[in-house]
Amino acid sequence: MWGWAFLPIVLAVSAAGGCWAVFGIAVANGSVNITVEFPYISVCGAEPPQSCIFGQVMNVGSFLVIWVCVIRYQQVIDYGYQSALNIVSLVTGCLCAIGGSLVGNFQELRALRGKRIKSTNPSGGRS
Repeated sequence: MWGWAFLPIVLAVSAAGGCWAVFGIAVANGSVNITVEFPYISVCGAEPPQSCIFGQVMNVGSFLVIWVCVIRYQQVIDYGYQSALNIVSLVTGCLCAIGGSLVGNFQELRALRGKRIKSTNPSGGRS
């Protein structure tokens, strides 16, 4: 059961590694110019083929975030501290994970409507 303790570490390492992979592919393809300015990760993942990798990184990351939130929710219940704050944190975490998935699947250059939806979620549509 202690193996679940490594889930947040796996989430952080895989998300960071995936973002750097997308950045590296974007620089190698010439999609972004790092001599002018350092681009945001959503700009790096806006064009194919790195957009596919960016979408998958965000989807896997969102799934892991939901998993961490559900496990933490259950841990608090198992300790006997059920409260409204526990439910609020579960819902907020899941909404942020859905927002992350939207960021990954609706790239800025591809879907303006998706961008409007992202801007209304609790995470502020940040990438």
